[in-house]
Amino acid sequence: MPTEAKRATVAELVTAFTASPSAIVADHRGLTVAELGRIRGELRGKGISYMVVKNRLGKIAAEQAGRSEFMPLLSGPSAVALGGADEAALAKGVLDALRPFRNVVIRGGAIGGTTIDADAVTRLASLPSRD
Repeated sequence: MPTEAKRATVAELVTAFTASPSAIVADHRGLTVAELGRIRGELRGKGISYMVVKNRLGKIAAEQAGRSEFMPLLSGPSAVALGGADEAALAKGVLDALRPFRNVVIRGGAIGGTTIDADAVTRLASLPSRD
């Protein structure tokens, strides 16, 4: 029986997944709460939200939001970065914020209904911004 807190979390994730056309998923293993807060603060300044997601709830939310491209990315400790319409700026912002933390691994991304791997995220970050 799902609790009210889990329902609220799923509803929040559905809203976030629906509002953001692109996302990057990373393995946050080994980060402290303070380090996660530092990453969130840096990304918030760039208009990117960064949240730790419980995989089961994330998969339910992705299914409800019609974002099946998230499914293969949600395994193991998952943190999802959601940004605006500029995918290159999202990838660059996330990679810049995570660079000091060598133990964080980019798992992949979901861009425009397609799942991309970590190498594609790195290549995407090297593109110039839309401006």
